[in-house]
Amino acid sequence: MTHVADETKLSKFFRFLHGVSERALKGSLDIEQFVAVAQVLLDKNTRTKNLLEYVAKGCPKVDYTQPLPKAKKVRPAKTLAIVINLDADPSTPDGWKVESHTKGGHFTFDPSQVVLQLDSGQQNGKSIKGTELRSKLKDVPVMNANMLDWYLANPQHISEEWKGKYVFFWGTIYRRRSGSLCVRYLDWRDGRWRWSDRWLGRGWDSDDPALVRASA
Repeated sequence: MTHVADETKLSKFFRFLHGVSERALKGSLDIEQFVAVAQVLLDKNTRTKNLLEYVAKGCPKVDYTQPLPKAKKVRPAKTLAIVINLDADPSTPDGWKVESHTKGGHFTFDPSQVVLQLDSGQQNGKSIKGTELRSKLKDVPVMNANMLDWYLANPQHISEEWKGKYVFFWGTIYRRRSGSLCVRYLDWRDGRWRWSDRWLGRGWDSDDPALVRASA
């Protein structure tokens, strides 16, 4: 059946719409509620499919005073923890051998849990030989080469404060093809992070910190 809106019903509808508009403009009707009123005219609860039919029915009363349901809060997705396996065998450059490798368990990455450390022999303009420094770091929770390789694969996690330094990973000592012992380090060169190594017979100064776990 087709509903026809007569002049009286149309007038009633426009008075109703005008009243709602006035309330929205004066602030007594929230704009979202106003939008809801407009939407309800086409909603199934009015049992009509279009405005013309609604008006033709005499604009049945619509309860637009009820507050809109609150939107559900969307919780941010949890960030997955980054875990580095410091127990795994370290990568070994061609022709090298692993002289010693201090395992460090499964380390959940947190930049606040690693610090750069200098021995007293590296401070105040002093320098210390690598073999002696290795001995002094024996009981220090130094990071091994697995951590270095993880940083190289994930350079976005490397602190900008490390630039200009040579950060050593004393947890892994290598023996080169020549037979000399060395330790690998991380440094910023040519616009990117790279690794290199240093013979333990050389000296270490204030630019050569060791990466260690922060104290608990």
